[in-house]
Amino acid sequence: MGTNDLGTWHDTEAASRRIIGNLEQMVQAVMERGKRPILFNVPHVDERMFPSRIAEAIHGKRTTTTHD
Repeated sequence: MGTNDLGTWHDTEAASRRIIGNLEQMVQAVMERGKRPILFNVPHVDERMFPSRIAEAIHGKRTTTTHD
């Protein structure tokens, strides 16, 4: 499960936790091999799949984080 799956699950909080866990495992695997992981292009949730009030809440929770 990756970020492309976020818009397909109605329980975005649970899906987000699972996605973050999967990304963490991938990043760790890359770092263990002495490489530098680069994460980018987290897609927006397909807001058309949700009632407008839920879509707005999901959209409002989207954040951008960078790490050095």
